[in-house]
Amino acid sequence: MAREVLTRLSESLDITVLTSCARDYVSWSNYYPPGETTEDGIRLVRFPVKMQRPVRAFNLLSRLVLQRRLAFVRPPLWLERLWLRWQGPYCPDLIAYLKRHRDDFEAFLFYTYLYYPAARGLREVAGKSILIPTAHDERPIYLQSFRRLFRLSRALIYLTPEEQSFANQLFGTREKPQRVASMRIRTMDDRDEAIPAPSDVREFLEGHRISQPYLLYLGRIDPAKGVDTMFRFFLRYVREGKRGELLVLAGDKQAEIPESASVRYLGFLSEQEKRTAILGSRALVLLSPYESFSISVLEVLGLGRPVIVTSESAVLKGHVERSRAGFAVSSYDEFRVAADYVLAAQDDDLGRLGIRYVKENFSWEKVEKAYLELIDGISS
Repeated sequence: MAREVLTRLSESLDITVLTSCARDYVSWSNYYPPGETTEDGIRLVRFPVKMQRPVRAFNLLSRLVLQRRLAFVRPPLWLERLWLRWQGPYCPDLIAYLKRHRDDFEAFLFYTYLYYPAARGLREVAGKSILIPTAHDERPIYLQSFRRLFRLSRALIYLTPEEQSFANQLFGTREKPQRVASMRIRTMDDRDEAIPAPSDVREFLEGHRISQPYLLYLGRIDPAKGVDTMFRFFLRYVREGKRGELLVLAGDKQAEIPESASVRYLGFLSEQEKRTAILGSRALVLLSPYESFSISVLEVLGLGRPVIVTSESAVLKGHVERSRAGFAVSSYDEFRVAADYVLAAQDDDLGRLGIRYVKENFSWEKVEKAYLELIDGISS
């Protein structure tokens, strides 16, 4: 998301990106060479990670630091700071660069609140800072370090109204300049080369030997994403109705997938293959309770397919309520009703509502306007 937004902003602004030399977000091992380069016409400066994450020790420390939310059992600040260093990527040279060059830039954008460069770096340029936190209700956000981060930021950009409401209530930041903006999402109405043709969809289905109607899951196949509940609901649905529908999965496999003729795993798909899979499906299923935005839901809505999501996620429920292009479910019975509808639907009413929602809320014009207004406000 950050890359797409900054590429767009570079058409009207002089952009410099400061980042680490890491590619692996688990260990933060250095991969790219440090120094300055240019990518897609944007100046990029990489800084070495001076301490890789000690994964086993970090996991133990996380259990200690994040085990409680109540104020009277909060960990001491020095322990939070150690956790933040290990959370990484620990790039002290990046922080030093911010100190030296704070007067060379009109504004500093910090993407995601959760990592060391934002949590430590923002304080060096607080008066020129715009924080894009991508926040949701998770244990780290209750740490003292992050409370200070939100309160120090000059302005904020949230991805959804739900994130905005949650963070403002938690940190008391309602009076700060802020906008809701995310990124551009393609829709069927764009009619560009990225939208697969009907012949592409037929070829995709034939190539994967899919002839039945199917529900689709995209993304990391991980218990944290609610896949266990999804598997349980879908297999019960098939068993009770003696149905031939499929659940088709694509993405990084980090959990066991049930051995069933009704569940098909396709592995990794390219972006174009993913769009083709969406157009061949009846709906997307995402029962993940922890989502700060969900690009996959918006991509599906933009391509005219409905979604079935969990009502436990305020963000996912918000997308469904505002678009009226899907179902937010909290039980198997609600899932069954939703699946019955999308698998039997002969009209495109939900699809049209989804496309309209994406067009009205996720255009480059809206995103660019939000960023430029805040940047102008800081620099004026």
